Amino acid sequence: MGLISWYRRRFVFPRRAQGTAKPTVPRALGRALREADAADQSGAAVAPGRHTTELLTTLSEETRRQIALSLQHQRTGLRCADLERETSVALAELPCGWRAEDVRQLFHLALEGVDPQHPTQRWDTEAETCLLLPLAALRALTASERLGFQPQLRTLLTVVNATDDPGTAQDRARTTDELRSLLPPLPADVDALLPFTDPYGAAVRLRLGSTVYQPHTHRLLELCARATEVRPSYEWLGQAGELLGYHTDLRATLRELLAAAVVDGAGPAGFGISCGQLLGALAWAACVSQDAKAITQLRLAASGYARSALDELDAGPAHFVRATLAALAALTGEPGAGQHRRLLADPKPAPLRLARQALTELRDLPAGFDPHALKIPAGPYTAVFETAPTGRVELVFRNEHGKTLAGVPTRVRERHPARYAALRSQLAVLRRVSDRYLGTLNEYWAAGQPVPASRWLAGFQDQPALVPMVTALVWQAELPSGTVLGTAFQPRNSSTWLLRDLEQGLHEIADDTPISLWHPAAGGADRKLAAAWRTALARRRLREQAVPQLAIEDGT
Repeated sequence: MGLISWYRRRFVFPRRAQGTAKPTVPRALGRALREADAADQSGAAVAPGRHTTELLTTLSEETRRQIALSLQHQRTGLRCADLERETSVALAELPCGWRAEDVRQLFHLALEGVDPQHPTQRWDTEAETCLLLPLAALRALTASERLGFQPQLRTLLTVVNATDDPGTAQDRARTTDELRSLLPPLPADVDALLPFTDPYGAAVRLRLGSTVYQPHTHRLLELCARATEVRPSYEWLGQAGELLGYHTDLRATLRELLAAAVVDGAGPAGFGISCGQLLGALAWAACVSQDAKAITQLRLAASGYARSALDELDAGPAHFVRATLAALAALTGEPGAGQHRRLLADPKPAPLRLARQALTELRDLPAGFDPHALKIPAGPYTAVFETAPTGRVELVFRNEHGKTLAGVPTRVRERHPARYAALRSQLAVLRRVSDRYLGTLNEYWAAGQPVPASRWLAGFQDQPALVPMVTALVWQAELPSGTVLGTAFQPRNSSTWLLRDLEQGLHEIADDTPISLWHPAAGGADRKLAAAWRTALARRRLREQAVPQLAIEDGT
């Protein structure tokens, strides 16, 4: 008989053993227990728990409350040293006149020694017994009174869901439902988004502890759970920017969620697709927030996976890598960012610099990569940077037979996203180089003044991407033998640049030779000469120029 045995241990045996005064106990409880004890000693058949429930029913609410508090004094750190579960169940079902201060004391006793942020206790049947009275008392309070106990409930949720023991699954599910019913409704099911059985989910729980169940964490997780694509919608990016801009405290949580994905021996290695999609959305959130520390954590997290081919990765890390590279590319303004780049316009200098550093580290380029190369292997394909006389630079792919493909091969985009990101990054570099040199050519055209050939050569000879712009123009050199017009020409396997005239004659130029862009006059001999040069360039299929050199007045 649980209540009677508890009464003997609590109030009788200590007095006999120690010779001390009997602890204070309500007279009604003592009288009822003595009568029940006498009935029990008579040997009458009694259903299990009947005496306990009947006795407690005869007592006042205040007496039952005192019994419950006395019981809870023996249950600390979610460990139960007594055997009075039957009594606790009965007390939990009866009104005890609970007040908020009583409930606070019950939780204080149950969670004594438990770290409220990062509890390490394991869930078992003892823990469930320890919570019978505190949770029953909490349910007796009004909704407004229960709001003050959210920290304790979040700590308990952390303990309950910090194990995957199948033997306690049913008890944990029941307790989880009860704890959630006592908390205000939350927008996301964090236990489904971050299951303890998933390496990333477990890492987040160990890192964040009970913060996982904070309302602001839920707001961020709920938003990210809606973005399951590699590139979220334009509307989602706007919502993310608004949330992180208004709730600045969410940025610290964002950093922690990204830091949990870092591969450091104890961190996650392979995680499921749902966690991969969540991490992909967090990558975009980091770029939208332009938080420097979050971008740094994103780089550290993605660096453990980025250089692997996607078919070598689990589905979760593969999605995370693709989303990270796409988000960083949008922040840095690389080609292909599209509408996402528009929302990330005018990034701050610090996050922009960190995003570029991240892409540099994460991108996958061949060993010994030549930064001036215009052809780079990409799996079974060859990536080619095609440059036009106007300065336009495009990235195309050719198959093993040399045929130019209409778009980016799926195999490159899906299996080698880091290599593809590196190619887009290099495309952006070449376009910036081309734009700068286009400005130089316009300066030459506007000034009309010659410069030394050494300066002229220094502008393009080490950058193959600029050569089509230079060779599509007619240059004028002042040689000792006289003025010469010609296009820039470099013989095969030679580092020397020459001028080739209309008759295909080649002219050497010295470092100090004055050279300038030829300005044909609108009429007379220059007009005929300009037409001849247009014909010569047309034979080479050159019909565009970086500056309007041969566009004379009548357009012929």
